[in-house]
Amino acid sequence: MGRMQLDRYLARAGMTETQLATLAGCTQGTISRLIGAVPVRTASMALALAIERATRGEVRAEDLPLTTSTRRALALLRASAASERAGGR
Repeated sequence: MGRMQLDRYLARAGMTETQLATLAGCTQGTISRLIGAVPVRTASMALALAIERATRGEVRAEDLPLTTSTRRALALLRASAASERAGGR
């Protein structure tokens, strides 16, 4: 589906920040800060993956503001999962 910003997802899905926060296990304030034009916080890997699950993959963890180390760790996690699916343990 490509990159989709969190605010666009909420508008398209007809979902409020509070509803997404409930599904992702965080607060509405956290979602609001992630959506900001200049995000004032970065998502932890756990939060980014929770948002990805809550949006059924329409907003990927990589689409959220992440620290460089979290982005690298996420890439390693994805590569490891892909390798396991391909049978290359």
